[in-house]
Amino acid sequence: MAQSNKLKWRFDVNTFRLLGRDLITDRITALFELVKNSYDANAENVTLEFINVGTKNKDSKILIKDDGIGMTISDIQNKWMVIGTNSKRKDLYSPSPYKRRYIGEKGIGRFAVDKLGQRVNIRTKQKGDEKELVATINWQTYQDLAEEQRSLDLFTEVKAKNAPKLFTDIENDFEYVEPTFEHGTTLEIFLPREVWELDDIHRAYKELSRLVSPFYDVKFPFNIYIKASEYEPYSRERLVEGDEKIFASNSFELNFNEFENTQEVLYFDEAERKVIIKNVLRPSFGFIKFYLYYFDRDAKDRFNTYHAATSVKIDGIKIYRDGILTTPFAEYEVEDAKRRDVLGINKRRWRATFDRMGTRDCIGYIEITREGNPQIIDATNRQDFLATPEFSDLQEFIYTQLDTFMETRVVAREEKTKERLNAFEQTKNIVDDLQKQLKRLRAAKTEKKQEEVVAIIAEKFDEIQKGVENITIEYNESKKEEERREKVYFSLMSLSLFAANVSHAVRTTIYSINDDALFIKNEAFTSENEVILKKFANRIHREIQRLRQVVDFMLKYAKTDLPSTYFKIHDVIQNTFDAHETIFKQKNIEIQLNIEEDLSIWGNEVFFQDVITNLISNSIKALEGNFKKVVHCSTSSTPKELKIIFADNGIGVPDRIRDKMFDMYTTTTQEQGGAGMGLFIVKTNIETFGGAVELIESIFSPNGATFCITIPFKK
Repeated sequence: MAQSNKLKWRFDVNTFRLLGRDLITDRITALFELVKNSYDANAENVTLEFINVGTKNKDSKILIKDDGIGMTISDIQNKWMVIGTNSKRKDLYSPSPYKRRYIGEKGIGRFAVDKLGQRVNIRTKQKGDEKELVATINWQTYQDLAEEQRSLDLFTEVKAKNAPKLFTDIENDFEYVEPTFEHGTTLEIFLPREVWELDDIHRAYKELSRLVSPFYDVKFPFNIYIKASEYEPYSRERLVEGDEKIFASNSFELNFNEFENTQEVLYFDEAERKVIIKNVLRPSFGFIKFYLYYFDRDAKDRFNTYHAATSVKIDGIKIYRDGILTTPFAEYEVEDAKRRDVLGINKRRWRATFDRMGTRDCIGYIEITREGNPQIIDATNRQDFLATPEFSDLQEFIYTQLDTFMETRVVAREEKTKERLNAFEQTKNIVDDLQKQLKRLRAAKTEKKQEEVVAIIAEKFDEIQKGVENITIEYNESKKEEERREKVYFSLMSLSLFAANVSHAVRTTIYSINDDALFIKNEAFTSENEVILKKFANRIHREIQRLRQVVDFMLKYAKTDLPSTYFKIHDVIQNTFDAHETIFKQKNIEIQLNIEEDLSIWGNEVFFQDVITNLISNSIKALEGNFKKVVHCSTSSTPKELKIIFADNGIGVPDRIRDKMFDMYTTTTQEQGGAGMGLFIVKTNIETFGGAVELIESIFSPNGATFCITIPFKK
């Protein structure tokens, strides 16, 4: 028989990972996808229960239970277990009477289960069914088969005349059991892949509180509950709620008129010196509703005080499609370098730091619809949007609204300045009047007349006191603002110096690599020159490693939007040392820590952590070969500054490099992998705090190195 000239797609067994944990890299996003499925199933209540998830053990599991319409065996076979199923593309809305616009249309959200756990039981039942359907999917079966197939070589496969099993060849068990609930679906996810700590549960709560837009008219309730019995305050079922916007200092709302084909936008009226709303023709990306809540310093303080016991933060603008969050891309991260900024709001602040809004200044809701904004498309991994021209236009639209709104802040500052000047002017007038009254007092000839003048003078002094109090308040606010600006300017100057150093270092490294590569390229390989060619190849490898470190350091700066906060010195230093505990034990290094409690400084916590990390790394390398190894870190403080002593009893710093020890690429531990970046990073980061670092006489003299870091509490 002639071979058919036809080809067809087949799916390797590894497909489950490509569509599961490799695609959906964030476990909160995985939860979102599964809760969205409950929304599509007309559920009114969804409960996420975390059982024994504080450690990895055989009894750990996650339950996601809803009271939706449930599934039949046909639904599971022909919808749930069909990749990219188009069932929701044919029927755009859920059954009556809910008529919810389906939000899961790509048909891969169910693979989010693989991100969360190793095995899942799907327990489902429709109203009126006599039995409960239980289907089991064990992702470990797929994993084991994938490992087995990787271990087979091509010859073995051909010899056995057995084609490898495909993803679609694996069979999964199901059975019917006595019902345990009236209707709905429960996902029992066993053997969670990660430990869930209290902060993770907090984050899940906070993010799920944003799933449904507060402005969307949900005709039937959609309540989400979280329970994690091993953690307070989730020992009992807790309703997920959100009320972030109530502390905002300013807000605006933009709508549209479909009949007139117009979209509302913000416009700054120069004549009136205020922001007004006007109408423009429908934008390329379609109509949107935009709700924004801005938080000034006082509003932030109220917000943070109210939410002090939770992980709820002011974290920017989110986009909702048909009332449901499109991508959880703006979720809060403790480390700013890990935070996603898909709309690019923070990146723009570098060009006009004080007059542009960042994600820490606002909470926003942008409402779109699938029919009205078809080219605003969230990526398959739910972490981004596709880079369509319409999405770029939407970004620019958002930027314009934010910039226009911030004009009100400029006007407010100008008004404040006028108020201050008026306060000074009024106080000056009162003082002038007071001088006149004092002259009258001297000239008064009767006791009655003197009493009248004294009463007037007393009244004037009361007015002066009020004026001085107002001026003092204004002065203190102005001083705080100037201090904040000075910190930002100092950081910018430090980053400018850093950028110049990095540019020089990268250029030098590239020239060095290029020269060595050209030599190897032009040199014939012979047994005689093998040694020298290896030498050049090793040098290229070393330079590339250095270049990678420089680029990683540069990216960390680029991703951090001047995130200054108050943080505890003790906690950061202790946590950084704890993270190195394993290597300390392996290398038998004694740790001496004496860190003052309750000392906080203002600045970038990540930068400070990098300082301690690099000093530890340098010490570990410097201690190689020592019989007794000691690393010491202690703090002391005065009302004006913090002092940190960091020392080891290693090889110390040779006199020949002391003048350039903080320069990039200067190292005494090249044999141990040192690239000469550590002390440069220490110096650069400490300077962003307005501090300084120096090498002082070793506390382990005559051996070792001791660094003294000073950081002012106020700069």
